[in-house]
Amino acid sequence: MPRGTLALLLLLVAVDPTFAQAPAVSSPSPTGQVRCPVPTEAPQELLQNPDDYDRIIRYLSLVERYCRDPQRALEEIDRFPWTDFRDGLAYLAHRRGQMLSQAVNKQSLFGGTDWFVRVVRTATMLHLDRAVAEPTGTETATSHLHWSRELVHLLVNVEGESAFRRDWYIVVSAYLQGQLRFAELDEHLSEARAAFPDDAQVLLACGLMREAEASPGGRAAIATLRQRPGGWRLQVPDPRNALADAERDFRLALERDPGLHEARLHHGRVLDRLGRPDEALRELNVVRAAGAEPRQTYLAALFAGAVLGRAGRLPEAIAAYRAAAGLYPQCQTATLAQSYVVRRSGDREGALALVRQALDHDSDADCVDPWWLYGFGLGPQGDALLDQLRAGVRR
Repeated sequence: MPRGTLALLLLLVAVDPTFAQAPAVSSPSPTGQVRCPVPTEAPQELLQNPDDYDRIIRYLSLVERYCRDPQRALEEIDRFPWTDFRDGLAYLAHRRGQMLSQAVNKQSLFGGTDWFVRVVRTATMLHLDRAVAEPTGTETATSHLHWSRELVHLLVNVEGESAFRRDWYIVVSAYLQGQLRFAELDEHLSEARAAFPDDAQVLLACGLMREAEASPGGRAAIATLRQRPGGWRLQVPDPRNALADAERDFRLALERDPGLHEARLHHGRVLDRLGRPDEALRELNVVRAAGAEPRQTYLAALFAGAVLGRAGRLPEAIAAYRAAAGLYPQCQTATLAQSYVVRRSGDREGALALVRQALDHDSDADCVDPWWLYGFGLGPQGDALLDQLRAGVRR
């Protein structure tokens, strides 16, 4: 080790003893808190001048701090220059090359597989957390999402990291669709599908994007964004083509995972929109009978009621809407839909009673109706999905 590097390391250890600790292995510590210490030295080819080493150490120290005190790390990250992120990423990329070529012993303390995976996962989540905390489409959000993506790419071909990478793609797709950022979402899911062409969750995310693009709201969002300075490459899709693509993706997802209720729910809805009501009803009834989440069962009953009502099967439609209303009694949608079918059946007083029942609820105060959020795909579940991904890093 060069004398200047050793002197700098000794100074850093004196200021912060965590620099001298050995990296944690993949199992959690007894306190449930994982340490992500920095390496003892940087590769010679990155030490073009003394500042290079300093930037690498500062960046990896920030990553380690995110393990111990995420809030403090997220507050401090905006004070870091981009050169620190660049050199930190270059250092990790170098270590990855050494590791995959077996130039670094996989069981060694510094630079081994366990250390590398822990640090890259944590750095990936640090930048993703910063991106999602920022308002929609700002330069800061876009930049930190870019760094998170570059880091997760370092886990390609690293044994045992496919699940983390796949989950990262799903979380980011939920984040982008929740903000109606369709151009970025399209590029993101194209990359995800190339990496995981047969994964049911990725196919589900692709179908959700296409279904949303076929909706009036999705098409209006794309048309509006195209008018911004700089333009957008994404074209406003033909609704029928987008629905056909969504149907294919949901069907493929169900072939890989028949128990994926979310895919079956959306498949049923899309089949109905494509004018295939009998197939739609079969899919929706499977979800209703499967003991799925209340949100999924509610939406399946709501959509089944619409299919049955159009088919003139009014008693069955009323029963479906009644079942949906029973799951979310504080919400108005199912009750009002039921009132419409009851009126069609000739019961005017019964229909008025249901309207009064719906109006008794202050919808804004008492209800977060799953129907309102349906067009955002996995977006409403984004926080929960992000928490699950964080838990695997911070545990």
